[in-house]
Amino acid sequence: MYLICDALHSSLNNDTEHVVITRKGGLVNELLALYKDKDVATKKLSVEFQGGRETSNESSILEMFRTFWMQVATELFHGEERLVPSLPVERARIDLWKFECLGRILSHTVALTGRFPSMLARSILIRFASDLSCDDECLLDDFFHFVTPRERDLLKRAMSDFSGLTDKENDRLRNLYAAHGYHDIPMQSEIKEQSDNSVKEGIIG
Repeated sequence: MYLICDALHSSLNNDTEHVVITRKGGLVNELLALYKDKDVATKKLSVEFQGGRETSNESSILEMFRTFWMQVATELFHGEERLVPSLPVERARIDLWKFECLGRILSHTVALTGRFPSMLARSILIRFASDLSCDDECLLDDFFHFVTPRERDLLKRAMSDFSGLTDKENDRLRNLYAAHGYHDIPMQSEIKEQSDNSVKEGIIG
């Protein structure tokens, strides 16, 4: 990951984009509009919060990206402890451009701060950072942290003691898999495989 950070930072040109944040609460809309211009992600930044206290440019950049990812997590992502991009079907055509901008913002975040947003699923970061694919253990770990803690406990129980599940737990397991496109309860040997497939098909795409 450090090599990726260095490579992205080295790819920036010597131009500087001056960014004035007019309303911290509206940072998502401001940055999405800014990054419609793909050239912004190739430049260095000078960041100023209008009406805010004076800080170093480095601190302002960190604060801008930190606040952005916190805000956008509730608008364009879903999940529990690890988040993945999410867009309702009815908004897909209208708002697809936002995800193109998110890719530029993620790249620029890493290039300028040397940090990845910690709440994103690791499989997404690996896919972003390299041509490598995420192994099955990484996918399963992402899925465990994507679902709720209660669902995670149910999945782990199903993988270790499938025959010991109660009727109520079987119903919960069926509902969980139906939410990810599987409408039959898998056999114990298939739990891990279908969890991996849920990540591949529904989470990292």
